[in-house]
Amino acid sequence: MRKIELFKKICDFRVASYPIQDLYLMKDDWIVGMEEKWLRHFGYDYEEYQGWKSYGEDIENEDEEIQVNIRHKNGELICKLPPNQYTISSGL
Repeated sequence: MRKIELFKKICDFRVASYPIQDLYLMKDDWIVGMEEKWLRHFGYDYEEYQGWKSYGEDIENEDEEIQVNIRHKNGELICKLPPNQYTISSGL
């Protein structure tokens, strides 16, 4: 997966949450927290994503390939996944 694809998938998740937010079952603060968590996991700043999402700003190195490392809670590396063989999860 490329960096721009990650940003788009996270944004799609946000948009998909709007009907639930409209029912007051989920707060936007929770969505922001998840966005920050996922971006931090891949080494990206929320501010760059926010600039792209809200203001149409360019993304630095948007075609950068993302290497996904799956780690145990204790930090031990479990495996490395090749591109397109993983999904983003809230961890719930």
